[in-house]
Amino acid sequence: MTAEIDQLRRELAEKGYHVSFGVAEQDKAQGGLDMHGLVMEADRRMLGAKQEFYCKPENNRRNRQADRRS
Repeated sequence: MTAEIDQLRRELAEKGYHVSFGVAEQDKAQGGLDMHGLVMEADRRMLGAKQEFYCKPENNRRNRQADRRS
């Protein structure tokens, strides 16, 4: 699934869209379905993607706001 997610991110970025999302999966054979755990893991991954995006200077919101005021 990682390859599909990476491809989707690239396609969206090429169109000028930057989205952060997290995806988690679990094998039912591992003893059931833990929805709370899945949501928490997906959220953790989404926050990690956001942090990675905004760590880059060109994506810093404060820089964009300062540019608009100039």
